[in-house]
Amino acid sequence: MGSGYDPRSIKFLERDLVEECWEFDLPSVVEAKEQLYRSKRFRKRRPWLNMIPDDAMENGEEKKAGNIEKKTLIERLHFVSSDLNDVQTLEKKIDAVLTSPSKHNDNLKNQEEDNHVEWYNIFIFEGVMIYLNDTIPSTLLSVCSQALVRNNATGSLCFADRLENIPGGDEILAQKEMKRNGWELMKWLPKPGLARHMGFAVPLGGGEEFRLK
Repeated sequence: MGSGYDPRSIKFLERDLVEECWEFDLPSVVEAKEQLYRSKRFRKRRPWLNMIPDDAMENGEEKKAGNIEKKTLIERLHFVSSDLNDVQTLEKKIDAVLTSPSKHNDNLKNQEEDNHVEWYNIFIFEGVMIYLNDTIPSTLLSVCSQALVRNNATGSLCFADRLENIPGGDEILAQKEMKRNGWELMKWLPKPGLARHMGFAVPLGGGEEFRLK
């Protein structure tokens, strides 16, 4: 969310850490980033982004899930023009992503026989809440947790940002802030600086598997 010019999504895809990435940011940022990734110079430096991974090939032909073909790495990166301060519009766009047809391909290992795939969705906030209007950071936490519940989806929240209602690094206040907005705080790692709050959270009631690890 609000990824700016950080190439983190590309790195996630290159290292096969995620199946697809969706970046939400201002239209001007999205346009500039799309131009960069489409440029010949960028593609020349990372030619593998235009290739289908080796595991997508079988006897020289692309494997398919129904009529859905394997995607190149760069095709797994999506941009969504968004003003994070416009919460109502953002909410609709998140719903559209969580129910997107592009999320029904054969890239996942836990695919069932009927080609239904249950995706695990990770919301990432890094150094963006400090630029948002008052009350918006807390609202966004709620929007993300409610989107998972509303769409019967699984997921978690990773952040390195400045949360509201936590003036310092108090973990008790952080737990309360998360709970108010539908999350259970699993890890809390405060640090100096503007984006002073780092941590990991899961939707309320969904943290048992993480406590057992």
